[in-house]
Amino acid sequence: AEDAAALSEVGTVTAADPDANQTLTYGISGGDPNGLFTIESETGIIRVAEDGSLDHETGDQWNLTVNVADSAVPALETEAVVTIEVTDVNEPPVLEATTLEIPEDAVELTLVGQVTATDPEAEQVLTYTITDGNTHSLFLIEPETGSIRTAEGASLDHETLAQWNLTVNVADNADPSLATQAVVTIDVTDVNEAPVFSGPLDPIESDSGEPIRLDLPIGFINDPEGQEIAMTVLLD
Repeated sequence: AEDAAALSEVGTVTAADPDANQTLTYGISGGDPNGLFTIESETGIIRVAEDGSLDHETGDQWNLTVNVADSAVPALETEAVVTIEVTDVNEPPVLEATTLEIPEDAVELTLVGQVTATDPEAEQVLTYTITDGNTHSLFLIEPETGSIRTAEGASLDHETLAQWNLTVNVADNADPSLATQAVVTIDVTDVNEAPVFSGPLDPIESDSGEPIRLDLPIGFINDPEGQEIAMTVLLD
């Protein structure tokens, strides 16, 4: 199997010699360019190499040329092909952390962006969900595509919270299913907004042509971006 640990036994090849008193020595002479396997010279036991890493998706079959030599002088040897099938083992999807961006005035169901996972088993069907960080359910994710959108009725505000860190889970459809999580950061960018009066002004009375002084309480006019405010009074 592709998840076999280093030095795992794969199998044994056994040769026979017409001269029963001969000592046989085994070796791998071809078919293993990456050094994934070793063979015990005295026994013919084939193992995964100490630093070998098998992967069904990149190499599901290896055809090793094994040679066996006797102990005569001069020695005689024979070669044979040993085929090793690397069976598949389900592996979890791969999902990388990413950062997306959306303006604070985005309307509901606006596409924020898409996260895309990969799976070593290409035939697997992947399903996406948001499992954490979605306070007030401001975002949704399409299970089949990984597209993230603002939710229905969602109202973003840069001044309240400029960044959201959503934990996105992606699961394959194996049995049992395997899943991976990654953090998707959504930056809510600022959009300039008009200043806001906190209440109505009292009626202003003045003789025409005389200066008018307005005494406004602190905080009567607020700007969401904290900008300096210039005010013009128009009198009828």
